[in-house]
Amino acid sequence: MVRRGPRAYLPGLVPVVVGVGLVLVSGSRRGAILVLVGLVVVGLVAMGVDVAGAVDRAIRRAAHLVGTGVSAAVFAVFVLPAWAFRRLVRRGTTFHGRGAWSIAGTGHGAAPSSGPAATSRTLAGRATWAIGCVTLVLVANYAVGWGWDVATGGSSPSSPGAEATAADRTTRPRDPRNDVEAMAAYPWRGQYFDDLQRAPGTYWPYTEFRPLPFSSPHINIDGWTRRTHRPAPTDRPVPTVWMFGGSTTFGEGQRDGWTIASWLSRLAEAEGIPIEVSNYGQRGWTHFQEMVLYEQQLALEGPPDLSVFYDGVNEINTQSLIDGAIPTHYQAQAYSEQLFGSVMATQLTSEEPAVDDPLGEVWHAYSEHSAIHKVASHLRSRPVGAAPLATDGADARDPEFDITPQDGADGGRVYERGRAITEGLSERHGVRSLFFWQPSRTLGEPEERARAELSPATIDISTLLLDHQDVFIDGGHTNEEGARLVAEEIWQHLEPEVTAWYEEP
Repeated sequence: MVRRGPRAYLPGLVPVVVGVGLVLVSGSRRGAILVLVGLVVVGLVAMGVDVAGAVDRAIRRAAHLVGTGVSAAVFAVFVLPAWAFRRLVRRGTTFHGRGAWSIAGTGHGAAPSSGPAATSRTLAGRATWAIGCVTLVLVANYAVGWGWDVATGGSSPSSPGAEATAADRTTRPRDPRNDVEAMAAYPWRGQYFDDLQRAPGTYWPYTEFRPLPFSSPHINIDGWTRRTHRPAPTDRPVPTVWMFGGSTTFGEGQRDGWTIASWLSRLAEAEGIPIEVSNYGQRGWTHFQEMVLYEQQLALEGPPDLSVFYDGVNEINTQSLIDGAIPTHYQAQAYSEQLFGSVMATQLTSEEPAVDDPLGEVWHAYSEHSAIHKVASHLRSRPVGAAPLATDGADARDPEFDITPQDGADGGRVYERGRAITEGLSERHGVRSLFFWQPSRTLGEPEERARAELSPATIDISTLLLDHQDVFIDGGHTNEEGARLVAEEIWQHLEPEVTAWYEEP
């Protein structure tokens, strides 16, 4: 048996050490897999297998194959078309026999000419060559992209609403909030953010989005609601509370049992006046979307005893994405472009959507299968769920949003219009509703302009966390400690309503 020194075991020991570290820090299943692979490699080395040599040979072969493939692709797309077309037009446009090329009318084997005619032929040949090269490159670009779509069954990553395949989900970029200080104390964060990106959804009329059933260790969705802490069973009736909002209400950054809704349930239970909270928070939603869902659920399920609405950041962000103070939502522009090939028209836009644009339609059809377009789209794509990371929506100030003070004022006015409609629905169905304007990491001029538009019916708690910067995982979402602080503030206003419910005959 060949004797192995300590270095021979490195290919197995390194994965073991890294895997153990991942398991201890985040409880990642990938870490457990690494440990298993490392142990197998250590066993093979102990049996005399030259694992290091095999890995080295495999890497060399893989590098050779990748290099060959890239070189062949570059040659096929750029070099070969130019070379082939240049051969065709090198000496003219008419072929008279082997080894003899000439401009039509000059005769076979004519001596090279000079003067204006020769210059003209040279310029014409160069122009023709350039046009031919561009044409061939465009054709090759389309062909490569079309072939990729045929082979993968995929579509452009820029298409909104495209369902992610299993391969897409396993190759999603790592959510950067894994590494922020506010999440450092939570060993489950790695698995949590992976699950958050995998949570599926589909289109729903008027609300734009509806979640699909999803189950994981920390995130569970059934119907419209996310799993929420339930109080211990009692013999007496318990008031029902519906809570609506965006991803901060959904609990982005928090496990099922530690969202704002779950904290409210825990606080009520601790006070001896338990409540049953349903968390209707949806990632990326604005109040107008919540109002539509509220109306639907009132009609389908009957009214709850109380309802709570928690909004703010999304109202401002979405106003920066469209002209005019109108109700909107994330992805509104993307949907418009996919449906009509143009941006949405509002009362402030100066141009109408193009109804008949043949050139635009041709370009759109070409770009859908363009290899260059696909590469560029993938390079600028961002992971779903981070804020906003897929313009699929998120409640957070982000550099991608060019938010102006006017956007803040528009966001506040649009919210108040929606809140008035929601309040009317509650009055009609006999539901006591509370409305909260949520805190964010910073309060700039846009946020102040929005707050100035709020009526007394909206309870402004936007300054609540200014002295608790350590709970923010981005501009608007918090960790579970932040959810607790928010829930305690909301409970100060909700508790009298719950107490009054219990005191009613």
